[in-house]
Amino acid sequence: MESLQLFIVLAAKKQKKLHNFSCKKGVPAAAYHAGLTPEERDSVQDDFVMDKVRVVVATIAFGMGIDKPDVRLVVHRTFPKTVEGYYQEIGRAGRDGLTSECVLFYSSGDKMKLDYFLKEMDENRRMSEEKKMREVMDYAEARICRWQWITSYFGDVGLKPCGTCDVCIAEHDTEDATEIVQKILSAVYKTGNMFGKAHVIKVLRGSKDKNIISRGHEKLSVWGIAKEYSTAEIAEIMTHIIARGFVVRNAGEYDTYRISQKGADFLQNRENIELPRITKKRILFVPEKKRREELNFDENVFASLRELRTHIASEQNVPAFVIFGDVSLREMAHYLPVTREAFAEISGVGRQKLAKYADVFIECINEIKLQKGLKSVEKVRKKKRVCNRMTSDSKQSRLNKTKELLEKQKTLEEIVKELGISKETIIKYIEEIKNSDYSVDITHLLPNKKVQEEIIEAFQVCGDEFLRPIYEKCSEKYSYENIRLVRLAKIKNAK
Repeated sequence: MESLQLFIVLAAKKQKKLHNFSCKKGVPAAAYHAGLTPEERDSVQDDFVMDKVRVVVATIAFGMGIDKPDVRLVVHRTFPKTVEGYYQEIGRAGRDGLTSECVLFYSSGDKMKLDYFLKEMDENRRMSEEKKMREVMDYAEARICRWQWITSYFGDVGLKPCGTCDVCIAEHDTEDATEIVQKILSAVYKTGNMFGKAHVIKVLRGSKDKNIISRGHEKLSVWGIAKEYSTAEIAEIMTHIIARGFVVRNAGEYDTYRISQKGADFLQNRENIELPRITKKRILFVPEKKRREELNFDENVFASLRELRTHIASEQNVPAFVIFGDVSLREMAHYLPVTREAFAEISGVGRQKLAKYADVFIECINEIKLQKGLKSVEKVRKKKRVCNRMTSDSKQSRLNKTKELLEKQKTLEEIVKELGISKETIIKYIEEIKNSDYSVDITHLLPNKKVQEEIIEAFQVCGDEFLRPIYEKCSEKYSYENIRLVRLAKIKNAK
């Protein structure tokens, strides 16, 4: 096991068991938990950064502030407490851009243990913690792209699937879900855009629950129109349409939903939609699938180059990635450069590193070639990608038109009407325009001064990377649209 790995567990008992198991299997691991002194924690972090230990088993936040680009695996052995915490922890994998993995083990047993702890809390805190737990469960059980789900959670809806998570690479068929999506959206709308998933599902399945009867919802035209679907099936479809931005969460303490403009457009324009086919047997494990690697190389060659890097780093008392990152070593193992000119073509090799390390690495590569009878491969410089001109020109013309309308002080609604595209797309265009030309004025699109001040204050507390923390900090009073515009005009412009 050569790659750097991080295991995160919730219980100290599991942490100790996993740590001991790793060591017994001949994989030295460091333990990181609340019982360590500050000095001991610092020692574990230093050893991890310097590649002295390759596996860390942790029960608490590990690695915060550590700039370690080559962590290849982050495993959550138990149920994370919040989506925010989980996202922060998996963000430690693959910061150098190379293929890395994040694995979450999830079972109903984890939920039962958390339920036990929740019972000991006061009511207000328990409600807050239960909400966070439901969000993590939704993430774990959803059968949509993990990246799509988690970015929509933080306010960026409508992004394309990543193509690399367990859901994306699992082999599943799609089916036309237009009719059931229309029924769900209609039910959300006709019940008043003010109820949670459970209530909407009961209406669709024709429930005679007292809450349905007391509100007269059994008299609605949507009552009982989806009896052929189970509660779990409708819930899964709702997760899909929430991630796609057809339905959005209302402001307030409870998880209630309303149709977005995108959802209303879907109904009005009678669009079609395909979703993964619902199967009774859930996919719990990712089927084995050969990973696509851009470079083919002998793992022993790569290991020899890593050893050389570690030796140099040890002599200089610096982390190994300061010498060369794994990206550089993989290229060396593939191309086997034996001249300074060829070595200079390797990613991460600048003038200083060429002067400092070229000779010693070239000597090592020459020895490897002689021992193994390998040949060098010439690195071909990548040609610039030529975009589809029609698509590029079409988008550019819309960007130009958007900029022109902004300069005329047109409102978002007027720009949407003029260009015939969604408000969400218009805001993305405005972000592109502002990123290339901050002089473009969008103050006429912003909410009133009091709202701006509250949103700016929330950004100062929560940072400007994600929108959802701002949305919640402002008690969910303001739309993501206004938050994005304020961030663009007042936060990023000030940097």
